[in-house]
Amino acid sequence: MNWRYEEVKPEVKLSEVIECYWWEDYCRKNPDMTHHIVPDNSIELIFIRTPFYRVSPEFNRQWLVQSHLCGLKTRSQLCRVKDSPIISVRFKPKGLYLFTKTSPILTVDNCLELSNCFGTSILKLEEQLFETENQERRIELLNEFFESLYLQNEHKRDLLFEAIAEEIESKFGSASIEELSEKFGISTKTIQRRFLEHMGITPKKYSRLIRVIHCLRQSKRKKQLTQLAYESEYFDQSHFVKDIKSIIRCTPSHFSKSDKGIQAPTF
Repeated sequence: MNWRYEEVKPEVKLSEVIECYWWEDYCRKNPDMTHHIVPDNSIELIFIRTPFYRVSPEFNRQWLVQSHLCGLKTRSQLCRVKDSPIISVRFKPKGLYLFTKTSPILTVDNCLELSNCFGTSILKLEEQLFETENQERRIELLNEFFESLYLQNEHKRDLLFEAIAEEIESKFGSASIEELSEKFGISTKTIQRRFLEHMGITPKKYSRLIRVIHCLRQSKRKKQLTQLAYESEYFDQSHFVKDIKSIIRCTPSHFSKSDKGIQAPTF
């Protein structure tokens, strides 16, 4: 890459539910570009001074915001941004429910203003982040803010739900809900309920999403489509291509050859 991308892990208490804090200078080097953003199993809290334009063609939605939360994506989005974010927080999908005041189901494939998700106290944090140019200090502020929220809500942690989400991820989406039910000794109905309550989508939809994202990450290794389909336990190549195209709006071969832009660190 000819641009900078950096990430820092959060404090230990937060590392199970927050992936990292990150920043980049891609948009400063490539201004006024429209970016094709595919699902990547992340939830992004973005702090930015300039307008950020997002479009979800699949759901006929569009947003013009500044600092915002971009919820878990199940379909591709388009975005245009003038400047790079000053810093961002990448939540693990299984962890957002511990911090937000909004039901996770309302965040999926959606873009929300800060106070709607975290209350008005986050506006003070945003102001502090904008006031300093020191990234180390910004990371300290983020750790302090989210550790405080975490300690307030730690008693709400659903460790069984989080373990099931981890199992889906470790199996790259191949485990059926019946298999998960048997392994964890919990009914399929209860698994469905907990996923909708804590993540906003069903475990079946999450498994499908994880499966597709895993395939997209493997495609950079220049594997043949038939090999990828076989390794991902698809019935055949046509089902594999159809499944991926329905989520990212292009074929896996087209995606593997395309410029990943601001998602290059992920794919």
